Amino acid sequence: MDRPIIYTQENIRGYDIAKGWQDALKDAGKEAQGILGGTTTVAAGLVATPTSPASLSVNIGTGSIFEISTLDSSAAGDLPVDGGSYFMQGVLWSTQAVALSTSALASGQSQYALIQATFGFVDVVRAGDPNAGVLPFYNSANPSVPLQGQGGSGAVLNTERTATVVLSVVYGTPATTGSEVPPNAAANNIGLYLIDLTYGQTTIVAGNILVAGPSVGTGVPSNYPYAPFLAGLLNSHHSGNPGQAPKIQLAAEVQGILPTGNLPFTVLSGSFQATLTGFTAAVTTNVFWQQIGSMVMWKIGLATGTSNSTAFGMTGVPAALLPATSTVVPMGYTFEDNGSSVYGDVSFGDGGGQPVFTKAGSTLWTASGTKGIAANVNICYSLFTSF
Repeated sequence: MDRPIIYTQENIRGYDIAKGWQDALKDAGKEAQGILGGTTTVAAGLVATPTSPASLSVNIGTGSIFEISTLDSSAAGDLPVDGGSYFMQGVLWSTQAVALSTSALASGQSQYALIQATFGFVDVVRAGDPNAGVLPFYNSANPSVPLQGQGGSGAVLNTERTATVVLSVVYGTPATTGSEVPPNAAANNIGLYLIDLTYGQTTIVAGNILVAGPSVGTGVPSNYPYAPFLAGLLNSHHSGNPGQAPKIQLAAEVQGILPTGNLPFTVLSGSFQATLTGFTAAVTTNVFWQQIGSMVMWKIGLATGTSNSTAFGMTGVPAALLPATSTVVPMGYTFEDNGSSVYGDVSFGDGGGQPVFTKAGSTLWTASGTKGIAANVNICYSLFTSF
């Protein structure tokens, strides 16, 4: 961090003091830029609420904006113009009411208002200044009696260059209600809140205040810019609300994305009616299923019938529940074959094939007696194609 060098018995110059504050401002900006990891304008706080009592104004609470800006576009006391661009923090120290208007609307029309923000320097007399901005200056004719104001003019001079959040409103084009479209933020501004105003409206309630973002309201495009609110490191994550960490953008931020079935342990459930094959007459059973991530569980109801084949299979399983590669799942003593209780497996073939039941020992099923699933059974298998 840069700093001025001051010597013992030196006649201190205003330049040295002011330059030291300017150095601190630049260094703080570089620090903030390093922490935030870029140069994109972001906001923190600045929560919007209705006024009380409700009116056509919106209160914007205290907060900050971080933005690349010119250090000094005009002279600051002894310091000349400095056109260098640095990451700056502007602070809104107290709640500010932003007034909106419906004067452009006709009956049956609506219009979006966008509350936007940008960084700005404002020269003011510091609050609480004991001389109200009339500064004492050196009087060479009588050093013990300072001149009041520069050259003894008594004129007020600004004593503080405050870095602030500059709020403003930009309006969309009035349109028939239901077809209104929001405006974009002006140059060097970020959009914070959208308010959909209608003809004759006199108050704004909390439900009218929309955090700017894709598809947040009627006619708002799916690619409308998010309000770039910054969340603290300890805040809640990923629900996408203001004051929380932003949602992860899978397309831009995540590499090597796992299959959909593995993200992020989503629970799905349902049922289907399956038809058993290898019988003289159709045999059906209900299958209840649940999927947790890539794992699938079935509960199969009992179902038996007269066999007409040594084969035994099932159809009607939804494709989404079929593993892509060959899978064998043990089912235990849950089968009946020609009056005997036997155990076996269910097998899924490569390419999402419908399941086939296999009797223990790879022997064939009876071709003429009774066979089938003799008890309710649960099975579990994975949709993973590989490990």
